[in-house]
Amino acid sequence: MSERQENLFIDFKNSPKEDWIKKATSDLKGEDVFEKYNWNFNDKITLEPYYDESDLKSIKGIEKFQNRLILKENPTGENRYWENLQKIIVNDSKAANKQALEALNNGADGLIFDLTHTQNVLLTDLLYDILLDYCSVSFVVGADFKQHLYNYTDLIDDRGIDHQSISGIIFLNEPNRTTGNYLEVFKAIINFPGLSLNISSGEKDISTAIADLLHTAVSVINTLDAAEFDIRQITSKISFSSLVSKDYFGEIAKTRALRSLYFQLSHAYKADDFNPEDLHIHCVSPAWAEEKYQPHANMLKSTTAAMSAILGGCDSLLTEPEDYGNTLMVRIARNVSSILKEESYFNKTTDPAAGSYYLEVLTDKLAREAWLKFQQKVKQEKEKIQ
Repeated sequence: MSERQENLFIDFKNSPKEDWIKKATSDLKGEDVFEKYNWNFNDKITLEPYYDESDLKSIKGIEKFQNRLILKENPTGENRYWENLQKIIVNDSKAANKQALEALNNGADGLIFDLTHTQNVLLTDLLYDILLDYCSVSFVVGADFKQHLYNYTDLIDDRGIDHQSISGIIFLNEPNRTTGNYLEVFKAIINFPGLSLNISSGEKDISTAIADLLHTAVSVINTLDAAEFDIRQITSKISFSSLVSKDYFGEIAKTRALRSLYFQLSHAYKADDFNPEDLHIHCVSPAWAEEKYQPHANMLKSTTAAMSAILGGCDSLLTEPEDYGNTLMVRIARNVSSILKEESYFNKTTDPAAGSYYLEVLTDKLAREAWLKFQQKVKQEKEKIQ
């Protein structure tokens, strides 16, 4: 801190936590402020009414994960960047292409094509006039995923596009999330550094969702490692999907905890040069309808959910409309990211949650609880095998 900055606070006394406790106790006429105003975040985590710098001393390596998300090579020059993705449900390739181009011309940074609703997908029609090396293109794929992926990589080669410039996520839909299928996806995209295979969880409980994601990641890593792929390549090609609920601070802490735990997990596999920012976390705000807030309930929820995701450090964001067939709802959902960037300036600060005593403590508590649940899952799996 410069001398000028220090002088800004010269008239403010630095009061320790004990002084706050004494004052609060006095105002409450002798009642214990921590007993009266503690609250339960969940069944395992109890949070206090006040935190200060002293509460961070027990959190090991906290500095390693702060302000790590800045992209020095980012051409926009922003301190913080996340991709604003729009999902296109493909029923007809040409119609979906029209929707995709409209999205890209009106604020979307990338696309997620859901290919699970039809068997008649023509990628040449679907991707017509889309500059694959200038935007993120992701796919939700089903049982025929191998054919789709190899058609996609062949199309890239036919267009003469540099593999290094391709980016996107491959989502396997629920029935096809087997370690064997993850292996096949990995083989299909191995020569495309910017393409990742996605791991997701439908768990609503925050710590359970983190544990579930890590447990699946271990299964996938073990399968790929057994196939003798390089561990650094394996860990860097895994991405996570996180469903963002209405729990504003909980979701901020969830994304941060997931990033730190996967960092530890990757180093346990000896991927020593893997950094926290190397993990791609894709956040999804599912559509939300609440009668008393209609007709704009989802707009309100998706905005606060998007704020949580961004502050937590997501790399890409999808806000889902209530109805994909309603063009106004689709446009409103797509514009959430644009408004948070252009009007609320969420892209101007790298990690605004860094140093927040409450959020740092909550992140640490969530990470510890999730890690215990993850260990329990691993133990139970070993017992089944034995």
